[in-house]
Amino acid sequence: MSSSSGCGMAALDLDACQPLGDRIWFVAPDPPTQTASGLLFLPESAKEFVSLQGEIVARGQRVHDPLLQPGLRVVVPRFGAVRVGELTDRRVVWAIGEADVKAAVITSSEQ
Repeated sequence: MSSSSGCGMAALDLDACQPLGDRIWFVAPDPPTQTASGLLFLPESAKEFVSLQGEIVARGQRVHDPLLQPGLRVVVPRFGAVRVGELTDRRVVWAIGEADVKAAVITSSEQ
């Protein structure tokens, strides 16, 4: 196997490597630096916000909920995800089962 792509130790290639079964792969978004009203987040509270949300980047073929598609932001448990690897932009990819997704974060532009 080439060390430059796929599921090896190098950057994770989502075209060459996909989750199995009901697994969902997600990345944590960048922590917010301020609220909509302009208040600044303290670094620790921003980390806590991010650790509870993720953006889906891939899904297994046995994921039943049609809403759970790449690009959707979801609420996930703080603990229990398995580290899959890193994308070329250094974001860490995590895996979780479909049943462990707690909610979808729907923004006003998606309604």
